[in-house]
Amino acid sequence: MTTRNFRVNNGLEVGDITLSASANTITGLSTSAPSANGDVVTKAYSDSGTQTMTNKTLTTPVLNGALATNLSCNDFVSNGSNADMTFDTAGTGDINLTAGADVNVPANIGITFGDDGEKIEGDGTDLTIASSAKLNLTATTDVILPPNVGLIFDTAGAEKIESDGTDLSISVGANGDINIPADIGMTFGDDGEKIEGNGTKLTISSSDAIDLTATTDVVIPANVGVTFGTGEKIEGDNTDLTVTSGGAINLTATTDVVVPANVGVTFGTGEKIEGDNTDLTITSGAKINLAATSDIHLANDIGMVFGDAGEKIEGDGTDLTINSSGDLNLTVGADVNIGANKGLTFGDDGEKIEGDGTNLTIASSGALNINNTGIATFSGNVIISGNLTVDGTNTIINTTTLAVEDNLIEVNRTVSANSGMPTYSGLCVNRGVSSTATEEDLFWVWDEGFADDGTTIHGNAGGAFTALRASRGADNASPITATETNLVDVRCNVVHALATSAQYADVAERFEADAPMATGAVVMVGGDAEITETTSELSDQVFGVISDQPAYAMNAAAGNQDSHPYVAMTGRTPVRVTGAVTKGQRLVSSTIKGCARAAATGESISPFHVIGRALESSTDAGIKLVNCAVRTNN
Repeated sequence: MTTRNFRVNNGLEVGDITLSASANTITGLSTSAPSANGDVVTKAYSDSGTQTMTNKTLTTPVLNGALATNLSCNDFVSNGSNADMTFDTAGTGDINLTAGADVNVPANIGITFGDDGEKIEGDGTDLTIASSAKLNLTATTDVILPPNVGLIFDTAGAEKIESDGTDLSISVGANGDINIPADIGMTFGDDGEKIEGNGTKLTISSSDAIDLTATTDVVIPANVGVTFGTGEKIEGDNTDLTVTSGGAINLTATTDVVVPANVGVTFGTGEKIEGDNTDLTITSGAKINLAATSDIHLANDIGMVFGDAGEKIEGDGTDLTINSSGDLNLTVGADVNIGANKGLTFGDDGEKIEGDGTNLTIASSGALNINNTGIATFSGNVIISGNLTVDGTNTIINTTTLAVEDNLIEVNRTVSANSGMPTYSGLCVNRGVSSTATEEDLFWVWDEGFADDGTTIHGNAGGAFTALRASRGADNASPITATETNLVDVRCNVVHALATSAQYADVAERFEADAPMATGAVVMVGGDAEITETTSELSDQVFGVISDQPAYAMNAAAGNQDSHPYVAMTGRTPVRVTGAVTKGQRLVSSTIKGCARAAATGESISPFHVIGRALESSTDAGIKLVNCAVRTNN
């Protein structure tokens, strides 16, 4: 079939389709949606916006606004490799992206603005916003960064602004600065709180207080000071801190002004106040002048010390105490006046001197000691209502009659132990300084040197009251000794005493012996002297038993125990016994010198043989002392 082109001047009509060349129209076409290949689309159908293009490629397409409003597709694909896709609006119209989820741009693919100099691009980790000039953020509300996400101003990350939800941190690189231009300040709240520099000075302004809160020091360089107004300045030179004031320096504090220990406050050169955590020292090159319009108060129990603690003035709110380790010297031009009924106390109120305008009273809770090198004379009567103690060598009372109303006269009051007792304590009758031997001074004394055996059941006093005479030298001042004393008689009508008691209650008398004899020896009258020891069995000449602790000692001055031993003739006393003895057995003489033995049962003896009866048993076959009740039949 051959196809020919031809021109129709007016119109062409084929079946129901009419083509009009002059009107540039085709009429008679279907207005429904095309359904098969070869179907055509009318302008009315195309303008309706309901056409659906599936898997269609538009080459250099132009979509007008009506179509774009309802354009729906999954992909826009460029028509060529490395070709650009352009969305262009008419005039000043916007391109609006309305999406139900994210608008995704691939990693390392950016969005540029104008040219590549202004670009937003992400690499899957970091988002980079690049600008060849300024980056302007225009927002009607805050630009919000999450906590712990900052703004970094260098490649190394040293310059950074970041918040942790509480604090805002500004970081700079090593030795770097945060630079604020001259005459541009930092305000806090409003312009009333501002920090600003002009290139020379830094000005900190505050409508109220300036509070510096630091965990360590606020450091100001050496020789740079803090000035207050014009004439007031605080400055240090690494050694000294200088506070300069054109007037007074006023320290106003709600608590203490603290100066470290061993650091002082000096005034000029020679005046200084310094403390060492214990003592506060005020040093002056001359006087210390205290100028006050009222009293100078010291706290209770805080004193003023002069030199050392030995010189001190201190009050406790009631009493004023003046202490001195030496003398307390009062130098006055006239009298020291103490008001009536106001006294001077020494120690406590027990020691007091006080006058009532008429009488002067000296009171002492203890001794009243008046020390003088001469004689203290009382021209009037002296009444002592308390105890009178006179310490010295002699107490002389030069009166006609001494009347003592006390019940007891005590001597040796200062003796605190038996070891300090003098040998003799008591009364002395002075018979004249130049007395002859028979006119020696007489004494009624306690003789501490008298030897007591210490066995009395009523207690051992360790001495005895004794009447004696002795010479004390030409001045009657020498102490008496045992070698100078002689007993003298004591006369009385009747002596009343308790019974004399001893461990062995025997009645004994001293007799001259022909030889020294042991305690308990059985003796008889005979020998070269008055008595001798027995040597025969069943002697009827038994006279007694030697006793060294008799309860009643007769003829005591006849001699001593060697020359004139005590012979017990009745009572309880130990006896020298040979052989065994049973309690209650009678004792008779034996052939052993001075020894008794137990009489055998049934042995023929007479009362003249019996020395006494054993008061205890002994199985010892040798010689021993046995307590016996002695009763000889002389």
